[in-house]
Parts: sequence; C-alpha cells; structure tokens
Amino acid sequence: MSKRDKREESIRQGPQKVSFEDLQWLLERYGFWAKRSGGGSHQVFERKTGYRTVSISVPRKRPYVGRVFVGKVLVMIDRIDVNGEDVDDI
Repeated sequence: MSKRDKREESIRQGPQKVSFEDLQWLLERYGFWAKRSGGGSHQVFERKTGYRTVSISVPRKRPYVGRVFVGKVLVMIDRIDVNGEDVDDI
C-alpha cells in the first residue's frame, strides 16, 4: 500500500480528525480544484464531469473539518469510478 493510499485510508477511518489540508489533498487527488476564494470561512472545490461542473463547499475550520463535510466528500469521491467518470449523478 502506497503512502497516498495510507493517507486516504486514514481519512476514511477517522473522519472526525481530518484537517482542511488533508481534505484538500484528497479532493485534488480525485480531480477537484480549489475555486478562487474571497477570503471567507469556506473554500469551494469544483470538478468537471462531462458537460457539467460539480462543486462542494468545505469550511476552513481549525484544527479539524466537521465530520459531516468529510462524509459528503467521501460520498462524492466514491461515486467517481476508476476512469474518472461519474458512476451516477452526484
């Protein structure tokens, strides 16, 4: 198991202790990018899926992001298949 796989597994095993940086890393690993932020308390991440763009807003809470937001991110990335296409609508 590679370091990347171990890092992702750590996020999945302990969703209550995930830093914003770790969640950002996970989103970027699955093709999301950080949309330009106006300096607010949340960061929006986007990903193009065929003809549309999917987005999710994540708070920059310290020291850890809320478990609910981690769960939403995990559901989104679980719906992306190996080829990078959506398995079903998000």
